[in-house]
Amino acid sequence: MCHTLFGDSTKIKPITFLATLVTACYLSATTANATGYDLIDLGKNYFPYAVSTGVTLTDFRVAGTYIPGASVTAPPPEDINVGINYQAFYWSNLGGLKVAVPLPSGVQGMTARGINSSNRLVGSVREPLPDNFGALSNGPFAYTLDTNTGSYLNLQPQYNVGPSWAHGINDYGKIVCHTTAAISTPAPQGGYTTDITKSRVVRNTPYVATPQPRSAMAISNWDYVVGQVNPDPWPSGTPSQMWISRTPTTWNLLGTLPNPGGISTSFAYAVNSVVWPSTTVAGYNEKRNGSTILTQAAYYQGSLVAVPWSGVAPTWSVAYGVNKNLVDGSVKMVGSYKDSTGTFRAFRFQVGLSNPTDCNTYLTPAQQLKWRLIAAYAINDYDVIVGYGLYNDGINEPEYRGFILRPN
Repeated sequence: MCHTLFGDSTKIKPITFLATLVTACYLSATTANATGYDLIDLGKNYFPYAVSTGVTLTDFRVAGTYIPGASVTAPPPEDINVGINYQAFYWSNLGGLKVAVPLPSGVQGMTARGINSSNRLVGSVREPLPDNFGALSNGPFAYTLDTNTGSYLNLQPQYNVGPSWAHGINDYGKIVCHTTAAISTPAPQGGYTTDITKSRVVRNTPYVATPQPRSAMAISNWDYVVGQVNPDPWPSGTPSQMWISRTPTTWNLLGTLPNPGGISTSFAYAVNSVVWPSTTVAGYNEKRNGSTILTQAAYYQGSLVAVPWSGVAPTWSVAYGVNKNLVDGSVKMVGSYKDSTGTFRAFRFQVGLSNPTDCNTYLTPAQQLKWRLIAAYAINDYDVIVGYGLYNDGINEPEYRGFILRPN
């Protein structure tokens, strides 16, 4: 397959947004330290979910969601629904500006979930009209930063009977999304789409009947898509688990961790761009034994393994992101875990090492007095990490803030 860096413009039908560009722009605070990372404070109620990789360390952009309001509840990545007044934003390291992506006319909210090296971001909008279920629907969109133009993904009419979301975009413009609608015809060109209510997957070709995709979360530069599949219509007892696929008829189920006498399921959030079968898929595995639940950050690299922890492993941890192109030859992933006191904290892990590193150790002692980094959602090839934390200066009410950890 021949790709161009900016993708094939025929794959998404561009529609210029009617709204004008809103630039609530200001320089973000950057604090240098001697721990190997500089902390960049994105500000209150900013939740970055993705970071791109440029030609150099300094050439990257961040995309995510801003939630206006005095006090908000931090939305986890699993909460993909778009709230009223949500705003998609991007931040450029070359200037450090936060820019609100303009809302299409009538749209009530927007989120950004993915960004690529060609300055395209994808996410979802809260549409003004109810869907066939009587609720305000979510629909996927793509936006090109260089031209300030946006595009609704040109979904077939049958997609519009239920919510749809775009989760990720690779460096060649391929987009991965999923919908709750019943689908009977191929997806629009360029849209890698899974249907979570019917037993089929749609990718520019007629669907295949099994297995049944439930969600699609990320896509690599080799067009490998990852997510989770349901057991239906498989035999009873088959667990929901990570999957990876590049063609509509070739599936690889990535398995679950052993849990004798209990239930074990797995979920994929991210995939790197190393060719299969050396691909790394990051996510988590959940073990249930009665009322006891153990959630373990896990990754697939030939087999599914739990992220190792020295000493007592946490009872809850999730890997949300993995670096794509292995510039320095190492696989790194980031996520969140719950420590022995029940406090959520961000971590970074390099495959081959014996223990993840708490991202809070990358902060200076003065920063640690005010910050607790809660979750790291993405990491790029130059080790730039994005996520959110709780900021408390001891004077004002504690607040959630987005952060960037940039190697110094």
